[in-house]
Amino acid sequence: MTELLNNFNSKKEVISIIENENFQKYSLEAVIEKKNIKKFLITKSEYDIIANKIKLLECEWLIKIGFNYIINHIDYSDFNIESLEDNDDNEITFYFELFKNKNSLVIINSDLFLQHINSITLEDNLDYLSPRIQKGLNIQNIDSEAKLSSNKIAYNSILDFKQNRYDLNFQNNFSNHSKFKISPENLDFYIDNCSDHVLNFYSKINFVLCLGFIFDRTSISKNKITLLISNQKTIKYTLDWKDINLDNYLVYKKIVDWIYLDSSKENDRIGIVKNVLIYYLNEKTPNIAIDVFDSIITANNIYIKENVENFINVRNKIHEELENIISLINNAIIEYQKKFEKTIFIFITFFITNYIFEFSKSENLKLLFNSKTTIVGLFILLLGYIYFWYSNKISIEDVERINDRYIKIKNRFISLLTIEDINLILNNDSEFNNEMIFLKKKINKYNQLWYFTLVILFLIIVTPFLYYNTKQDIYLKIVSLPIIMLIFIIRYLKSDNLK
Repeated sequence: MTELLNNFNSKKEVISIIENENFQKYSLEAVIEKKNIKKFLITKSEYDIIANKIKLLECEWLIKIGFNYIINHIDYSDFNIESLEDNDDNEITFYFELFKNKNSLVIINSDLFLQHINSITLEDNLDYLSPRIQKGLNIQNIDSEAKLSSNKIAYNSILDFKQNRYDLNFQNNFSNHSKFKISPENLDFYIDNCSDHVLNFYSKINFVLCLGFIFDRTSISKNKITLLISNQKTIKYTLDWKDINLDNYLVYKKIVDWIYLDSSKENDRIGIVKNVLIYYLNEKTPNIAIDVFDSIITANNIYIKENVENFINVRNKIHEELENIISLINNAIIEYQKKFEKTIFIFITFFITNYIFEFSKSENLKLLFNSKTTIVGLFILLLGYIYFWYSNKISIEDVERINDRYIKIKNRFISLLTIEDINLILNNDSEFNNEMIFLKKKINKYNQLWYFTLVILFLIIVTPFLYYNTKQDIYLKIVSLPIIMLIFIIRYLKSDNLK
């Protein structure tokens, strides 16, 4: 097809030629002397070659000679020379038109295409590119030998569609970004000293996108670009799209790639970049030297060093709080143990005192294990059970309180560190969880021991009383009941009762 078009530009028989190209189509209209028409006719073999090449571009086309002869991507017919004899004109018009695929961008004549994209506004160019880039855009420039690709655009190459690695940082206000969802990585086609002016044009657009992904506020209105950056001072630029060049493209592209390389560090890096840029930018243009990037890296290293020191201090503080919680857990275990020991000591002291007192009055065991000592013993045993129930309730509340305090401590440090850093320091809560499991197991063990002790003491009080104050057969029936109760209680105590 290139040979066909060049044929008109190189032959002196062509009286005049008009070419046009835009996003939708390419057209060529040539005026030829009628006597030379045979030199421009297309044979069937040439038609097949042209049709096959244009088919690869997924375009439709037609060729029209004069008023009556038309061939297109579907039909071919031989030109009838004799039909020209009825035409008194000495000139004949040759017309070629190529209709482009809406889902791809075919460039037939780079110079004409550049004239078109330079004739429309930057906003219009973005309006054309944005929806196509989201789906993946194939650009075929038959005037260029360059073969490049980004994550969403293939330029004379095969598209390997990938999602964006980064998106606009929330700190930036790119007012057009909701309409033009294009990322600098989509148009990353820059080649130093590139002779392909179409590539250079899209690199200029990418330069504007890079500024939008760095500055605090960016807006595009037709060919007007407004930029604002604010830190110790505020600088505002109003740029004309026609004045944009690629002198600073590489350094800004390098900065953008560095900012958005790691999503977990975007907020810190964009802040560092703005802190450094504000000292290098002048009042007229956003031009900066290439070594500004080195200053940004230096500032980042200083920031990291300070952050490491702060991180260590915060980490030590978290560990200190964790140790305090572990101390609370240990104290809770000790307190529960003391309550158990206190209950047993009080009951045994009473038991010994009560029965020794009764034994001093009479050595008859039947009189010793009377209803008075039994009722008083059961009453003290009931008080012991109430104290046990209350102590267990407090221990459950202690467990909940310790757990709540741990959560509050984690939330307290979220403003200083990320969730990931906090989880790393706390080893994903493993140490706390292990301590809580240990606490619950200890409380359960003391609960079991407390239950068992109360049941044994109950049997010690009730069994002698029944033995000396009831008939033998009745005694066996009655005493079997607490024994059965003891069996069920022991089975219950084998399972943990504190979850």
